[in-house]
Amino acid sequence: MDKSPRSLDALVEHQVRKWSTERKRVPTLVGTGRRWPVVTISREYGARGAAIGRLLAERLEFDFWDKKLVQAIADDAGASQRVIETLDEQRKNAFGDILASFVQGRGLSAGDYFLRLGRVVQVIADHGAAVVVGRGANYLVLPEQALRLRVVAPFETRVRGLMERGGLDEKTARAELRLVENERALFIKQAYNKDVTSPTDYDLTINTGTLPVEVAVEVAVAAYKARFGALPT
Repeated sequence: MDKSPRSLDALVEHQVRKWSTERKRVPTLVGTGRRWPVVTISREYGARGAAIGRLLAERLEFDFWDKKLVQAIADDAGASQRVIETLDEQRKNAFGDILASFVQGRGLSAGDYFLRLGRVVQVIADHGAAVVVGRGANYLVLPEQALRLRVVAPFETRVRGLMERGGLDEKTARAELRLVENERALFIKQAYNKDVTSPTDYDLTINTGTLPVEVAVEVAVAAYKARFGALPT
């Protein structure tokens, strides 16, 4: 996904064409008539979750949707509608039922943004073969639609990482970590009435304080195969 044109309209147009082209051959991907389940990644700030997501998408040859891209499409009503229109009527109705059930039963905000976000993530999950980072995507898909990862690391490890990768001094790195962590926890609480740190909301938690990013990707690949019985070929 990240190799496509930069503007939001161009990104959406690129993805819509890709989905339209692949729809004819999707059943042959798995051999069972179902699409490849997606991978959702929730991560502590500075734990390298986005880096793992990008490498995992390359490894599986999946689309890569990071937080900024999903948020941009959810923010833009026109772009959201274009994405939703890639579903046929039967799937639109089914996905509408899923979202309605979610909103009614799990405390999702009735705000327009959260409804758009839910629609966008559900459409991505319906098409399958994607890695989605952030925005609480693990709460917006059915368990059978996704491998739900949580990427963590010790606070001090993340501080050092921010200092090295971002060129920050220690005081600034610590303050930035606490600020972003609080913002993310608040978003998940307000949007889904959930605690982002709850371990039972994920299928696998990966600690990049002890596992290098490349090894973490291979662990995620092994978990995907164990969870769904096969890997894309």
